[in-house]
Amino acid sequence: MVRSTRPWLSAAALALILIAVLIPGSDLPDNPGIPGLDKIVHFILFAMLAAAIMRDFSPISGRGILDGIADMVGFITGISILLAIAHRSRVRRGTGA
Repeated sequence: MVRSTRPWLSAAALALILIAVLIPGSDLPDNPGIPGLDKIVHFILFAMLAAAIMRDFSPISGRGILDGIADMVGFITGISILLAIAHRSRVRRGTGA
């Protein structure tokens, strides 16, 4: 069984992302000097979409938002470890920075 038959939150998050990614780069303000700011904004937008989809479409099973956050943290931690291992391997071979 699906929790919501009216996924307004997911639709609103998706609309916000579409608007944000379709704005031409020349119309955006200059970077305020924060390295990787675009990556941070992308992460926030897509995390918001993931949370909205989880809220709107997760089966009614008692899973809460904290469980979803724990899942995301675990995923990010796993990917970070994988990237660190890959980077370390490249550095040992002399092919990476």
